[in-house]
Amino acid sequence: MREGAHAPMASADPRTPTDPESWPRCAELYTHVIASGAIDSDQPWVRQLVMNIAKYLYHWQDHGVSLDFSQTACNAWAGRRRRVRMRGVQQSQLLGLPTKVVGLTWSEVGVVHEAAG
Repeated sequence: MREGAHAPMASADPRTPTDPESWPRCAELYTHVIASGAIDSDQPWVRQLVMNIAKYLYHWQDHGVSLDFSQTACNAWAGRRRRVRMRGVQQSQLLGLPTKVVGLTWSEVGVVHEAAG
């Protein structure tokens, strides 16, 4: 059922989270991503939406929320033992900028950096 809700959200993703013209749509999607539990999805297109929302939050300059959102996604994805595992590249993309701006280290955000291979 959740995947059915996630597909329209992913297709509504403007895919340009750094563009201020996309921010109203990203803001709408953010609430739906949270409410639907999209962060827990294994689907690549839903994970891309989650990553885009994290980038939007960062560029919107809500760094604390961006870090919390990104950390929640990283922990959910890293904890999965199913088909899709989070790779170090995804982790860096989600946590890199907000962690740096907030002034924390990788260990302080509580995520172990995995090898990309």
